[in-house]
Parts: sequence; structure tokens; C-alpha cells
Amino acid sequence: MGTEFNWFSGVAEIAAPCPPGLAADRGLQPFFEAPNAPEWGAALPRWLYHECLHFWQLASSRYLQLIVVAEWERVFAFERDRALPRGARYAYGSVGAGEPFSVRDLVECLARFWDVHTRGATRILCEEDNDLDGRLALIDAVRYEGGYSSEEFDGVMRSGRDREVYARPYHWMRERAAAAPAVRELPGSMESATSWAVNLLLPIAGFVALNTEAPVAAFVAAFDRGLSPDGIGIAAGRRDRRLSINLDWLDFWPVLAPGLARAVRRIGLHTWLGTAGYGVLENPALSAHPVYRHLTSRMNALNDVLRNMRANRVFNPPRDDSGNIGDAFLLRELAITRQDYWPVFSLPGQPNFRLLLGSLFAPPLVRFDDAEIPATASTLSEWPWPVDGPTLANAVHQSEARLCALRNAEAAARFGVPLDAFVRA
Repeated sequence: MGTEFNWFSGVAEIAAPCPPGLAADRGLQPFFEAPNAPEWGAALPRWLYHECLHFWQLASSRYLQLIVVAEWERVFAFERDRALPRGARYAYGSVGAGEPFSVRDLVECLARFWDVHTRGATRILCEEDNDLDGRLALIDAVRYEGGYSSEEFDGVMRSGRDREVYARPYHWMRERAAAAPAVRELPGSMESATSWAVNLLLPIAGFVALNTEAPVAAFVAAFDRGLSPDGIGIAAGRRDRRLSINLDWLDFWPVLAPGLARAVRRIGLHTWLGTAGYGVLENPALSAHPVYRHLTSRMNALNDVLRNMRANRVFNPPRDDSGNIGDAFLLRELAITRQDYWPVFSLPGQPNFRLLLGSLFAPPLVRFDDAEIPATASTLSEWPWPVDGPTLANAVHQSEARLCALRNAEAAARFGVPLDAFVRA
């Protein structure tokens, strides 16, 4: 078993034993409250967080949901007709003509971006015995408490295992940003300006792009729009004095996201950003899915939680106090989620957003080497799943079995034997 997220069944496979602290009745909540706690070890936090991120991507991406819909329509047709149907084709893993990378590259780059941001670049470099060719000591000498440099973050993003998948979009973005006149005019070193521009735009442009029918073309258009003087240039001039990238995302999401969406529409692509309803979540193929038919109820729960958070802060509002950056985060989070909840999915590394998603949108089933944790165990008691833990786990197992039946039939067809040749007696 490897470490991966199965888009079609909702299983997050983690190639490690389940830590004792996650085996209790709160599921993954302790992990999302303190994802870097020492009891999780060094490797597991990034693995677990990365695969959870993929479920959050699925929950908020029209493109990824349509891939799942297409495959489940094939499952339904196979079960109905006992024949192998052809499905819609989505260029998920292939690089399109004239495009710099694949959709899969973009999806994995975004997940790696957030697992690095949450784990911390400095911590990862130390764990991987990477001293950036001796430069890490110089960075340590001038480091402010709790901070990491753009050089460290970029070093992690562009190195390590599977860097061809994770790093290809990041390399492209850095080259594009470094050549942009608006970035060249930013204050500070060129290295820092380039890194900041990429880090500000990647999660927002990625979210917009994955809600179109052509994510890579959309991402290129959105990213280029963000690099314009009235994009990155205006943002640089209006940065909060604390120069926190987390504050930048919250401050500029309400402006950048609609602006990048307009850039996507100019090249003839549709995006559901800013529209009402759940979009493809209402597709019959998802409403009949053993697991994903519950996604709409989870979206409703998230909406209720956000509304509750705002109501509870009416008489005790957070202050934009330079001494309490947590309150500054919360103040902005409550403001940008007033219209919709998509910023929560676009910025899943934001600590409060991460807690919400970890509680309300844990993967349907997390499978460790020695244990399984259904999402019901991780959910806040006030907003439970509409089914209990054993029922949800059985639904996931059912989806795996039905997919396996289709895969076995496809394998039999390739060998020229009856479609049920690989079915166990």
C-alpha cells in the first residue's frame, strides 16, 4: 500500500501505522489542532495533510468532480448493461499542446505547497538534512522568530521526491514572475519579490483554474493577470505592515479571485466562482455515489458553522491588533466568508480554515496500515455526517468493490477472456 488519495472512492491511504493519539473518539481533530505535534512523527504529518488536501480539492473543484462523475457513470452503465462503456476523456495526467504542465502537476503542486507551508520550510530542510549548500546558516543568523525565508520555501518546493511532478508548475511560475515588469519593480531583492508573487497568486489562481473545463489554460491566464501592475503591483503597495503571507491571502482574496476569474472568462472559459448553488455536486452521478452523495450536506454544515462564527462574534469582535495576529486572521476570515465559503477551500493552510476543513471535511475514510478512521469520527458533534461511522465505512468499501469490478472487467477484456474471469468465487 502506498500513500495516496483515491478520487473515486474517497479513501486516503497512509503507508504508516496509525498514531495512538488518532485512534480515539475524536478522529483526526487532534492532528488538525496541532499538525506538527511531535507525537505524529516527522513524515506522517505531511503525508496525512497532503492526502486530506486532495479531498478538499475534490470538494471544491468542478473539474475534479467531473472526472469522478465520468468514471461513476461508467460504473453505473457497466452494472446495468454488463458491457464496458466508454466514458468522457479528461486530460488529467497529460500535458496539452502548448501548455507548460498537466492538470495533475497543478493539483499536486498545490497540495505540496500547502503541506510545506503548514509543516514549515525550515523544519523540512532540517528533517531532510538539506542546508541549501551552506546558505541555511546565514539565513538562521538573521531569522525572525517563527519565520522562514523565501529561499527556504522555494528550496523545498523545487527539490525532494517526485520533484518533476510537484515542482514543474512552481519552476514555471517563478520564471514567469521573474520576467514580469510589475514584479521587477517591487521593493526588496528580486529573489524575495519573485517568491512573494508566486506564493500570493498560486493558491488563488489554482482554485479559479480548477473550476473551469481547462484548468491549465485557465491557470496561465489567471496567473499572468495577477502579475500585472494592477494585480501584484497594487497588492504590494497595500500589504499589511506585518508582512505576513497569511494576511496577504486574506486581504487580497476578495479582489484577486474575481479579477483572476474575469481573466479566465476573457479566454472563453466558464468558472463557477461567484455563482450560487453547489454546481456539479448536484449532478445525478454524484447524488447516487455511495460516499459523495453526502457532500452537499457537508457544504451546508460548513455554511452553518461560518454563520455561527459570525453570530458569536457580534458582541465580542476580534480586533486588528498588532500584538495578536490570530485575531487579525479571524477578523479577515469572517469578512471574506460572508458571501460564500470558497475562500476556506482556496486557502486551506489558513489555521482556522484548516481546523474547519479537518473537522467537517476529513476524507471519508483514512486507511492506515493497521486502522481505518471514517470521517464521522473527526466531525464536530454539532454538525455530524448524516450517517454513522460503520455505515460510512461500509459505503466507502462498497464504492471500492464496485470500482474494482469495473477494473477487473477491463483487465479481462484486455486479455480477451470473459468479463467475469477475474471475479473471485
